[in-house]
Amino acid sequence: MPERSQLDILYSLYRELARIRWGNADKWSKCSLGHLVSSYFPGGPSAVAGFANVLNQINPMRDDGIIIHPNDLREAKKIAHIFAAIIKAYEDAGWRVVP
Repeated sequence: MPERSQLDILYSLYRELARIRWGNADKWSKCSLGHLVSSYFPGGPSAVAGFANVLNQINPMRDDGIIIHPNDLREAKKIAHIFAAIIKAYEDAGWRVVP
């Protein structure tokens, strides 16, 4: 069973969120699992769902063959919900996600 670190996934998520919110992936440390999704995606649920396509194209998700479905993100209220959806996609694909 392949393994992936939660920190690898979280770091990639934060870098993409920082790119969206502040226009600079290097500001990733400003992101938090407790942040409201609406502060990153003012377009509402459709904008959040569209973020799945971005996640599917970045590493490690792309190289690991992980597919996040838009409906898995549509109801996310906090960044933690997006992170949980990514972890679930890994587990559903047979990966072991380690701390």
